[in-house]
Amino acid sequence: MRVIKLIYEHLLQEICNIVNKSFESNQPVTADTLLSDLPAYDSLSVVGLIGDIEEVLGNAVPPEVLVPETFRTPKTIADVLYTIQLRSVQK
Repeated sequence: MRVIKLIYEHLLQEICNIVNKSFESNQPVTADTLLSDLPAYDSLSVVGLIGDIEEVLGNAVPPEVLVPETFRTPKTIADVLYTIQLRSVQK
């Protein structure tokens, strides 16, 4: 289980880095940063964020998770992507 936790923590940190870069935030982005609180937040910036996530992680973000709740914080993004990965491994 420790390995699984490390993988999740790495994914979460990577998502924080991607959000920070995508939104060009001057403040540190943490797991619980509300994306809607970032100055550059709008629907186009979220579309750009999705593209950045796909590019960095090398996987497409499935259409069924493209809902506002997924993109609330870096943690909600990581939770959804991690769950998707776990399901694909278990199949």
